[in-house]
Amino acid sequence: MSEESEGLSKELLLAEAEVLVELRDVVHSQGDRVRGTLTVIPHDRGRDGEVLPLAIELREVWGRNENDDEAGSLTTRTKSAVRDSLELSEPGERRGVVRRRGNAVQLFPATAYPFALQLPTNCRLSGRGQGWQIVIRQLESQGMPDRCRFELPVEPAEEFSALLTALTQGLRFKEDASERRWDPVERSTGFTLLPPQALREQLEALELTLIQTQDGLKGTMTWDRQEQSVADYFKALVGKDRVRRELRLRRDELVREGEVAVEALLPKLAQELEAALGS
Repeated sequence: MSEESEGLSKELLLAEAEVLVELRDVVHSQGDRVRGTLTVIPHDRGRDGEVLPLAIELREVWGRNENDDEAGSLTTRTKSAVRDSLELSEPGERRGVVRRRGNAVQLFPATAYPFALQLPTNCRLSGRGQGWQIVIRQLESQGMPDRCRFELPVEPAEEFSALLTALTQGLRFKEDASERRWDPVERSTGFTLLPPQALREQLEALELTLIQTQDGLKGTMTWDRQEQSVADYFKALVGKDRVRRELRLRRDELVREGEVAVEALLPKLAQELEAALGS
């Protein structure tokens, strides 16, 4: 993500401190580094200078009920796993934070810790009962709550987004975002795009199954063709109306000078479309 994007800020409570988490970016993509600063403000001003042992975790969550509270307990159906973590035990940067306590405004001593956590490549996306959380745990806590959390939005990898942009802006396809999917076995991300009006008599949909690689992406483009005749109808019954083609694109074919290379991608994508319609 760009360093110029506006960051995300969250204020949370632990047993013995208030914590302010400031992320450099609002939205992160698959495989991104999650960078930010964690500022710890002890409830007891007398603890100035005392290190409060904390851990910050990047946690993957799935199987969650939509009614679960992001700051509360998760249901027994929810599964989660820590994918990266960092203990904040070293002295951080000392600073003062202004807080209102009752009718008074006071300056509280605080300690700020920079941190960086790593999202895996080809990780699951956020949405529909799954996604990612930042969890802060207070170590050696004698009170409650000893941890707090908030949701971390994770979007498709930059390479995937570039391909989607080229298809939507260049060929006028439209993504059905509700059909995004993630395969936990292949660790692939799937997208469904609907054709423009001019192609709807020939195409029903385009399905992408994509995997991040070291130099770009690989995957398949599956073109679901419309039935034009009785013969096409019988082909559809056995799945022969779907044209599956392998796809591999380098990062420098997708993004150039920080911009999606729509014009450069158009000839290749148009060639794939013509091959699917003509087969």
